[in-house]
Amino acid sequence: MPEEDPAGSGFAAHSVGEGPRAVPDVREFVRRTLFVWGLDEIGHDVCLAVTELTANALRHGCRGALGRAGARPVWVGLLRQGHGVLCVVADPGRGVPRLREPDFTAESGRGLQVVAALSDSWGWTEPDCDGKAVWAVFSGGCAAEEPSAPRLGWPVALLPAC
Repeated sequence: MPEEDPAGSGFAAHSVGEGPRAVPDVREFVRRTLFVWGLDEIGHDVCLAVTELTANALRHGCRGALGRAGARPVWVGLLRQGHGVLCVVADPGRGVPRLREPDFTAESGRGLQVVAALSDSWGWTEPDCDGKAVWAVFSGGCAAEEPSAPRLGWPVALLPAC
């Protein structure tokens, strides 16, 4: 569990398990972390976006990677800076996310649309031997203390080198 940091920054990570409790456990991790950090006001949006990213990582990011030697597990990271949060979901997959326009009758395919609508910005790192990280940035709280524009280097710094 993360500790409250009076300076307004912090990091928390969660290794995603397997089975039907994996996504609900991630939601609980995000909810509790944001509560401790005093960022409840963005909690719903962040939880929904991280749920979508985690489901995508488990569905698509692990496909073909499970048998690969040294494949890393899926994990979720939250980086707090002031009233903003960078959310990262890393998986061992080498495929990149595709934002697509779903058919109105389709039962899936809207997850990244949700992430794009709720976050200030989102993207992914270039896949390498360890996979990739998909990230989303959320700002909240006092407008006078909004975080600076997201830097693409944030998520890369969270991933181990090959």
